[in-house]
Amino acid sequence: MKIQRHKPVLIGCMKKLKFARMSLVLGTTLLLISCRIGGLTTGYNHLTPAQKARIEKLTGRIADVKNDDGKVYKITVAQLKDFIRGEKDVVVYEFIPYCKAEGCIPPVLFEHSCREKNYRAVVVAVLYDELFSVKHPGMPMFSIDTEPYQTKWRSKYERCFFDELTGITEKERNYNSFHYFHDGKYVKSYHRFNEVP
Repeated sequence: MKIQRHKPVLIGCMKKLKFARMSLVLGTTLLLISCRIGGLTTGYNHLTPAQKARIEKLTGRIADVKNDDGKVYKITVAQLKDFIRGEKDVVVYEFIPYCKAEGCIPPVLFEHSCREKNYRAVVVAVLYDELFSVKHPGMPMFSIDTEPYQTKWRSKYERCFFDELTGITEKERNYNSFHYFHDGKYVKSYHRFNEVP
């Protein structure tokens, strides 16, 4: 009989526990739905309509891009290789806009440093998250045309683009971001720009 007297209390506690669990699951789900995790995909859907209007697929040559038009041009490996073949020394910066690591530098500083060494600078942004907060109006900016890779996942299209560009894997490049080309041929990738000869 004692067990039956406590049974309604036990049932009430279990209902409260079930309600608390359901509330926790619902709250966590709503929180995750409202969150945006940057860096996994292109980040294109995170842009404003005005920013999206400034992104264009490049139909011509990289050498013909104007420095001051404020656009970001989606390019293919073939277009970049064509540009590299026409230059003596080129450094391609595999650029992550929000990167704060020691090897990451602002594009404008990269471009200025390349000019000092008589190198041609090419900045290729690997995603759009925070890109327009660091884009300098006086220099061209490029991004990866993801269409040939048929994926929105950054890890795949970034790896495929730079593997094809350099002719070696990202592991062989030691996951470095500054890719140096001399007389149209890939030489080496570097962690910091100041390591480039």
